[in-house]
Amino acid sequence: MKNGYLQTVSTVAIGSLAFGAAVAKKAEAQDGYTLSFSGGIGEASGLNFESGGFSSPDLGYYGSIMVSKPFGVGEGYVGLSFYNQDSNQSLSGFSGPSGGSFSFIENTKWFALDVGTSQQTGTPGLSWGAGLRGLNVEHGAGFGFDGYGSGGPGSGGAFSGEFGPRVQFVGLGPRVSANYSTLPSAGQFGFSGEVGASALYGRKKSEFYGEVTFDGSTMSLGESGVSEDGFLVNLDLTLQGEYHLSDRSKIFAGAHVAQFVGLADEFDEGSVRTESLFMGFQTEF
Repeated sequence: MKNGYLQTVSTVAIGSLAFGAAVAKKAEAQDGYTLSFSGGIGEASGLNFESGGFSSPDLGYYGSIMVSKPFGVGEGYVGLSFYNQDSNQSLSGFSGPSGGSFSFIENTKWFALDVGTSQQTGTPGLSWGAGLRGLNVEHGAGFGFDGYGSGGPGSGGAFSGEFGPRVQFVGLGPRVSANYSTLPSAGQFGFSGEVGASALYGRKKSEFYGEVTFDGSTMSLGESGVSEDGFLVNLDLTLQGEYHLSDRSKIFAGAHVAQFVGLADEFDEGSVRTESLFMGFQTEF
């Protein structure tokens, strides 16, 4: 009887310790943070003279960083992402004793700040998110030229110029998203994807600019444009493959597409799009 009593006490004690350890581990996980960051290269849509003698466009740079923390049945997050591309596609054009080049210039930049929460659904691996997005996006597409006089480079008579339209939008609005993530297969490999949509209200500025430089002196051809309040729709899609280094960290590689509907200038028809390839790392701490 005594031995049975001691055995029962021991079993309860061991079970209590195991349960306490599990609860502590879960609480520790709930108190932790997840850090994810990535970087890569990309290309923006728009007027693109890859044919006809123009060179290939300069690539843009894409990056993102996000910090999240579990709470209750959901997860809160703060994220930053950006894209920056200054593309100058040149074409040799001037003949005769003078020389120079003609180029097509396209500049696309955006910066987004996201704050929100995500929550698991009844479908394994599927979650939805809701929050706010602040956005600053700029796009310009114009022409440039530069050259020199009959004496050749360095002999004087150097000239250059640039002109074209550009547009900028700064706004804030709600963002919703859906995310799907698989469990690691073959022990370490996985896949995840996210699609998001934002409806932003803010200030849109459109203008046409131009300037000419001759022997170091610059003359502005004037800027004309309008500023108005309005809406912009931002759609984004991310797909990535993952390699799990452990149950707390992984590396990943994938593609990101961002579409800005309503950001138009004289060379684009209502929208601008950026397409990027990236690599990144995620860890829990």
